[in-house]
Amino acid sequence: MHASRKIDYYKNSDGSIPVFDFINKQKKNIIKNFFYLLRLLQTDRWLSPKYFKKVDKKNDIWELQLKDNKNIFNSDIYTLYFFFKSKNSVVITDADKKRAVGFDKIDIIDSELIETAIQKKRIYLKKVKE
Repeated sequence: MHASRKIDYYKNSDGSIPVFDFINKQKKNIIKNFFYLLRLLQTDRWLSPKYFKKVDKKNDIWELQLKDNKNIFNSDIYTLYFFFKSKNSVVITDADKKRAVGFDKIDIIDSELIETAIQKKRIYLKKVKE
């Protein structure tokens, strides 16, 4: 049996959880796939670089990426940004959707969203200390 990680979500000052709002607006198959990946994140198993990747080493920001291949020429790429609060706890801060067109296999990294995730991490950790 694998140990489990606690997953927490960044909350806005009004109590809303932007990641839930984002996920709930997606198609049913995307929602199902997100929950599968979140279950993987919840276990202490090795995280496959196919889905999980550290995008900011200095601030320890990670992404969980899901691709919905529409056809050979384009796909939608869904990304959740998170950080490890501890070995057994992660906090998901942001979500985004992009469209990849053509045969280009280059990873799409959104530096603006990563910066937002860093800021939300700082806010979250400051609230936890208070």
